[in-house]
Amino acid sequence: GSSSGGRVVSEQSRAMGTYGHQMMSSETAGPSLEDDAVPPVQASMNRFPLSVVWGPLQPLTCCCPCVGHMGIADSRGKIRDFAGPYCVNCDSFMVGSVYRFAQVDVADVEGGARAWDAALDQADDEYRKKVHNICFENCHHHAARAMRLAGVGSRGMFGIWFFCCARGRWVSPLAPLKVILPALVFWTLVVVAIIFH
Repeated sequence: GSSSGGRVVSEQSRAMGTYGHQMMSSETAGPSLEDDAVPPVQASMNRFPLSVVWGPLQPLTCCCPCVGHMGIADSRGKIRDFAGPYCVNCDSFMVGSVYRFAQVDVADVEGGARAWDAALDQADDEYRKKVHNICFENCHHHAARAMRLAGVGSRGMFGIWFFCCARGRWVSPLAPLKVILPALVFWTLVVVAIIFH
């Protein structure tokens, strides 16, 4: 009886010792492959991991559909955007919903998701010290700067706009209609007003 009880206690101790060793190993081990796991896009929640994002900036987009507001999202999908003088939003996209996004493959970023996030943090810090200028220091420049710091291309204002157009996709089939139809209505009214002036 006592010998069998001792064996049970001994086996439990060995099991606990093995479990404790495994726990300590997992806690002291370096980053695993899962650290670079990127969550899926969740458009309904405005979550676009490792993506350049775009949304209409009214009334300018109504006059010219290619004009809009741009941001860039971290590895968790939270959008950073240069929204005004000394102001960089985080997880509060200035124009609301994203209409178009272009996602970067995490494998293309040296250092993975952590390096991407560090690049965005640095770009944010830089642009929190800048005055917003519609032509020379705007949301496109901020996103382009973050991508350069992440080592993903060397894009300026027009380069990152083209990247979003060429590599991007609409969040839904209705998104392009919401951009194009108001512009069509606006310019139709302009033409009619000119003709019947």
